[in-house]
Amino acid sequence: MSKKFYIKSLGCKVNRAEADDFAAYLLENGWEFSSSEEADLILINTCTVTHTAEKKTRKAVKSLCTTNKKAKIILTGCSCVIHSDFYKSLDSRIEIISKKDLDVGCASILANEKFRTRASIKIQDGCDNACTYCIVHVARGKSVSLDKKFIINRFNELSDSGVKEVVLTGVNLGAYNDLCGLLTELLHSDTRIRLSSIEPQNLTDDIIDLIADSDGKICRHLHLPLQSGSSRILKKMARHYNADEYLSLVYKLREKIPTIALSTDIIVGFPGEDSSDFKQSFDLCNKCGFMKIHVFPYSVRVGTPAAIMPNQIPEDIKQKRAKNLRELSKNLAIKDFNARKGSSELVLVESKEVSRTESYHTIASPKASKPGELISVIL
Repeated sequence: MSKKFYIKSLGCKVNRAEADDFAAYLLENGWEFSSSEEADLILINTCTVTHTAEKKTRKAVKSLCTTNKKAKIILTGCSCVIHSDFYKSLDSRIEIISKKDLDVGCASILANEKFRTRASIKIQDGCDNACTYCIVHVARGKSVSLDKKFIINRFNELSDSGVKEVVLTGVNLGAYNDLCGLLTELLHSDTRIRLSSIEPQNLTDDIIDLIADSDGKICRHLHLPLQSGSSRILKKMARHYNADEYLSLVYKLREKIPTIALSTDIIVGFPGEDSSDFKQSFDLCNKCGFMKIHVFPYSVRVGTPAAIMPNQIPEDIKQKRAKNLRELSKNLAIKDFNARKGSSELVLVESKEVSRTESYHTIASPKASKPGELISVIL
C-alpha cells in the first residue's frame, strides 16, 4: 500500500520553498499526495512572524489534529521552535523537528504537475540582524549560506526540466556569502531568476549592475523592505539605514534600471510612532513609487525588545493607519501598471486565468497559453 502525505505551509516564501523540498523528497521515496483526512503523515511548516500568523498556525494545527485522528503529525518552522510546549500539549502524535534535522538534501522537484509553475530554491537560512520587533532570528538562528554547488545543481535540474522561473529565497537572502557570484553562475540558462526579498543594506552596486545588464534574466523587480519612512522609528527598530539612505538607493535603482518595479514591507503602529512618523512613511512610499506595499500593523512578539517599549499604539490607530497605507498601495499599483502600458514584458503563465509579469503585476493569461510558459506580452 502506498503511503500518503499532506503538507500545510504557512508564512513566507522560504517556508513554501521548504515545503516543495519536503514534498519532492516524499514523492521520490514512494509517498503520494492526499487530502488531509486520508494522510498517513501530516507535515506543518509553522510561522510566528506576526500575531496573525501565529493565530493562523495554531488554528491550522488544531484543525488538522481534529480532522485526522490517525496520521503522524510533524511540526517544523518558527512557531513550534518558540512555542514547543504549547504544540506538544495539543496531541500526543505531534513531533517537533528542527529544519536542520528535516533537511532533505538532494530532493529533486523537477516538473511534477503538483508543484507550482514557479519553482523556488532556498539558498540561505537564519539571520544575524536583531530588528527589535522580530522573533524570527531567534527561531531560525544564525545566518547560514547553503552550498553553492548544491544550489547550481538544483537550478540546472529545474531548468533542464522546463521550469521557466526560479525564485531564490532566504530568511535574509542578501546575507548569502557570495550572492553576486552565484547569480553570475546561474545566468547561463534561459530560466529566469527572481529574487524573493533583499534587505537594503545588502543590495550592493555589483548586484544592481548585474540585474541591469542581465536583460531580464534576473527579474527587474525587487522586494526591498522599508518598514518605516521615519528615520527615528527605523533607529528604534534597529534597522541598518535611515530614510534618506533608502530613498537614495531607490533613486539609484531607477537610474540604472529604468523599468525596475519595487515592492516593500511597512510596519504601522510601531511603539512610539506618532502621526508625523506615519506621514513620513506615507510620503516616502509615494516618492519611491512602489508597485506594491505589504502593510503590517505592528504585532507584539513576546521576547523582543519592542514588546516592552513604552508608548504602545492602540489597535484602532494601527488599523486606521494600515487602511490608509493599503489605499495608497492600490493607487500606486495602478499608477505603476499604467506607466507600463504599451511596453513588452515576459509573463509567466501561472494558470489558465492568471499570469505574472516580470514587474510582478497580475494579468489575465494570454489566449491558448499553458501554465508554466514564459510569453512576451504587450501590456
